[in-house]
Amino acid sequence: DPPNNGQDCSNYFSTLIRIDVDHTDPGRNYRVPQDNPFINTKGVLPEIWAFGFRNPWKLSFDRKSGDLYVSDVGWELWEFIYRVEKGGNYGWSIVEG
Repeated sequence: DPPNNGQDCSNYFSTLIRIDVDHTDPGRNYRVPQDNPFINTKGVLPEIWAFGFRNPWKLSFDRKSGDLYVSDVGWELWEFIYRVEKGGNYGWSIVEG
């Protein structure tokens, strides 16, 4: 990740986003939920829920707790399953894992 996109929240690379497709904001076909973690953070896209993923490719919600789990494809050594926290940084491209 030479441009360090994994830690750059001014783009959508390496992030999980959270949007409301049932409502709209001006100029968008969706609404950004007001409790998103970076909604008022300068230089960070408000849609971002968590960042620092290398290649998230599957996700699932726990039926009882509502917790979000995502699998992430590592670079050389590891594959991961994370429990995703609101505003969490999962380390890519600083660390693998």
